Amino acid sequence: MLTHGHLDHAAGAAKLARELGVPIEGPHTDDTFLLEALGENALRPGFADVVVARVLKAERHPNADRLSLCEVDAGPVGRFSVVCGAPNVRAGMTAAYARVGARLPAGGAGAAAPRDLSLDLIRLRVQKSVSTPRFAERSLQGSDPAAALISTRPLTWINGSGDTPVYRWESLQPGNRVEGPAVLEGVNSTYFLPEGWGMLMDGWGNGSVRRRA
Repeated sequence: MLTHGHLDHAAGAAKLARELGVPIEGPHTDDTFLLEALGENALRPGFADVVVARVLKAERHPNADRLSLCEVDAGPVGRFSVVCGAPNVRAGMTAAYARVGARLPAGGAGAAAPRDLSLDLIRLRVQKSVSTPRFAERSLQGSDPAAALISTRPLTWINGSGDTPVYRWESLQPGNRVEGPAVLEGVNSTYFLPEGWGMLMDGWGNGSVRRRA
């Protein structure tokens, strides 16, 4: 079965099918243009300065979560430090190593085919100044949360049921105290304050929930 029509997957399919006496399944018809270009691409592999190397050491990059810092041995070519983005890189494996200046074939055929790629070494440093947010504690506005009251809503909870006040979270002011049962409705979430519990808003916009004595 051929999953797609790339050179490394499909080039030897006919020979294997003849030798093993099995039919060829796939690839999808959308890959027809790749199959039609197999002959041309097979005649022009075009790799330069690409060698087989063994990974001697692979460690997490100190400044990036998804990169590894590797030491590779390319035999007579030498040893190199390489930044690798492959998640499965590990010490002891062998892989293709493209040196600086290597040329890689882009594939495709015809006038619209992309040009071959060459690897260059660049040094890039990005700096961006980010302002540090400053949070100011607001003064207490009193315990009455009536200004944040939206409506009442019939609810049923474990210990009872009844019309329950609904408050807009963003409208609660520092010092406001909400007694449960109550619904606290915000832009990103909705909370239920159980019966027997109370919530006090502090000057930073945080709600502290405690059971009433």
